[in-house]
Formats: sequence, structure tokens, C-alpha cells
Amino acid sequence: MTSPVRVEMVVWTCLLGLMGCGPEAPTMTSEGGDTGAGSTTTGPSSPTEATATDPAPPTSSTGPGSTVCGDGIVGSDEACDDGNEASDDGCSPTCERTPAVAWTYTHDGAGKDDSAVAVAVDATGRIIVAGRTRLASQDALLVALDPGGQELWRRTIDGSGHADGFGDVVVDAAGTIFAAGYEETGPDFKTSVVRAFTPDGEGLWSFHEGAGEADFTRIEGLVVTDEALFSVGSHEVVFEGMHIAVRRHDLSDGSLAWATTTKVGAPDAYAEGIALSGAQLVVVGYVVIQPEYHPAVVRLDQAGTIVSEAVEANPHGQWNGVTSIGGGGDVVLVGRLNPYVPFKPDVAVRRIGPDGVEKWTQLFDQDGLHDLAHGVAAGPDESIVVAAAVTRPTEDFDIFTGRFAGDGTLQWHNLFGTASANDVAGDVAIGPGFFVVAGYAHTPEHGTDAWVRRHDVVP
Repeated sequence: MTSPVRVEMVVWTCLLGLMGCGPEAPTMTSEGGDTGAGSTTTGPSSPTEATATDPAPPTSSTGPGSTVCGDGIVGSDEACDDGNEASDDGCSPTCERTPAVAWTYTHDGAGKDDSAVAVAVDATGRIIVAGRTRLASQDALLVALDPGGQELWRRTIDGSGHADGFGDVVVDAAGTIFAAGYEETGPDFKTSVVRAFTPDGEGLWSFHEGAGEADFTRIEGLVVTDEALFSVGSHEVVFEGMHIAVRRHDLSDGSLAWATTTKVGAPDAYAEGIALSGAQLVVVGYVVIQPEYHPAVVRLDQAGTIVSEAVEANPHGQWNGVTSIGGGGDVVLVGRLNPYVPFKPDVAVRRIGPDGVEKWTQLFDQDGLHDLAHGVAAGPDESIVVAAAVTRPTEDFDIFTGRFAGDGTLQWHNLFGTASANDVAGDVAIGPGFFVVAGYAHTPEHGTDAWVRRHDVVP
């Protein structure tokens, strides 16, 4: 029986579409491929499209007295002015320099229900996308793109004909791909899964951890080092509620070295991301103390011992992503915080040191409605790119992409999305001279389409 806590969490999750609570699909996985249970499709096909975008260059005309953004004249207080309101052509509607979209890849599968929720870039600049697609049932989806947006290969995994999905993907220095999420063994019975693939998408091994009598267990975050793979997720224990579960896996076969669980002192605790902080692991998520969500951060050493736990009493909200930044053990957290009005959260970005002390926090409120960051990546220069979903007055979600300096200064942001439809950003990754945002768009004709957009870095 679903508890009130699970109902509230599912309602919010479905609202944002971040774990695909749209049309429900059965769930499960096997070492197979693309169509039906276990088949594999490679190379580009009809549901795949990569389109190049030729950005309209900002005008070079200058007008010392001009202060009207959008008149095509670059005024003294404007970085650019291309005379239009497009936000993805290198010049935003507020006349800020923004990265132009180099190309957009879309995947519209046969079942009209496709989502990209995680993305990584390997050492060669290839882009690895993880999420879900619907064929006979909902299957886990893994796609490799070259830096130009062309599909190199695609894998779908269907376990036992129920619903499967990937929630995160990472790539190690050798190009081995690790994807993790959940598989459904029966209606509402999910198990945590991690799978390893060669750079060409061939399966190496899989790890499953059964839920027993629990009806909810999944992996939401991965981080890989030269020695091990670490995963984090949420695990329900019958009569005990939701726990955060952190695991260390052997790189060669996925077997467990240890597993640590915690409720962070609350009735229910959920994990959303994991990153390295020096020699420690930082896990982020939230706890639920009805009816409120509270951001949570847990630190562990690499032997699985909990070093510290922190729950933020106020403001309410949750952390949904975390990434390492710099070489001193700092991390950047992203999510949503409700600083003023309950249930109308803002995009939240925070940098903390290796001691857990906050260095700065930035909030972004688009239109006073629901805003939520889910993806974050940091570059070698400590630039931070955030991907989020923000609500417009039409009640539809649009994609927010923003770049912050290492000191928290918002350098630019842009918005893009389909008119009168929901567009959600699931993740962001940085490559050499570019970054990519992955997500999905809700359309009346297709349910959801997975998409990936490459943005060339602003000079």
C-alpha cells in the first residue's frame, strides 16, 4: 500500500517529469537490445534526428544612446542586440551573450514516450545519453552521439517486460560506460540496477539488488574513480520507510564491496546525487517530514562510514544534483529551495567547502512559480553550468540554462522551450569547448521526445 509520503513524492515527481511519471509503462531489464525483449539496434534510424543551428550573429552596429534591448542596435549597456527575442542564438532577449545552439538531437521512439534524464561526455568528446523509451514496454535507453550530434549507436534494455529506466550515466578514463537506474520485476516492485558497457555499447556486466518485499528501490547517482564505482539511490524497507542507500561496486564485475543506508534522522530520506569531495563522498537529496521536504547532505568516507549528516530546517526544498569543483574538495549543489512562498520554489545553486560550510547560494526565480534545477556540471576553470525547469505564466515548463562563475556570479542565462508544452532539462555535461543539455519535451502528438542540445561556449 502506498503511504501518504510516497503519494506526495510521486505527485511532485510526476509534475516535473524528472523520472517519467507520464503515461505509466511496465518495467524490467535484460542484457538485450532494442526492439522487443533483448534485441539491439545500432546506428542512426528514423526516430533519430540531429539538426544544426546557424546562430544569427549579433549586430555590430552601435548606438551610444540606445538602451532598448531588441532594437538591433548594441547600446552602451548591452553585450549584444540581434533584434529578436530568440534565446538560443547567441544573444538573449535581455541582450546578454549566451551560447548558441550548435545542434539538437531528438529521439521519438515507436511508443511515443521517450526521455533523456542523464548525460556524460567521454575523453574523446563523445556524448553518452541515458533515459527511457517505450517499445512493447518502457525500456532503459542508452545512446552514443559523436561531437557533431550524429548517433553512433543505441541500446535499449528490457528485463521481464515491465518498466525499466536509467537515472544516471558516467564514463571512466578508459571509456567504459556505467549506467544505473531501476528495473521492475512485477507491478510496483522495482530493483536497483547498474550496468557496464564497452565504448561501443556492448554489455560487460550487470548488478541487481532486489527490493525483497519493498516496492520502491532505484539508483539515482553514480561517480567513478580509478579504483571503484559508487552508486546512490533510494531504498524502501518494509515498515521502516525510505532510506538513502550508498554502495561501492567493483569495477570489473559490479559486485558490492559495501553498502551503507541512512534515514538522516527522518521518517523518509531520498537520494538524488553523489560526487567526490577530496577523499570523501558527498550524497545529496532530501528528507520528508510531512508535509515538508528538507534538503539533506550526507558525507561518507570511501570505506562506507558516515562522516556527517545535515538536514536544512529552513528554507524547505531539496537537492537534486551535485558535482565536484576545483581541486580543494568543494562541491556545487543544485535543486529547489522555498525561501519565501511555500510550494513555489526557486532554482537553487550552492557551493560548499570540504567541511560542509556554505560559501555562497544563488537563487533564480523566473515568474514566481515552480522552478527546479536538476543538472549541474563544473569546468576546469570553475565555471558552473546548471540545467533546470522553470514554470512560465502559461503553467508550462521551459528549459533554464545558466552559467555561474566559481564565486556564484550569474554570468548569463537563457530560456527555451516549445510553446504551450512542457520541456524539462534532466542533466548537463561539459566537453571540450562545449556543453550539452539533455531532457525531454512533452508534445500532444508524441507524448514525450528525448532531446540533447549542444551549446558552444561563449567566448
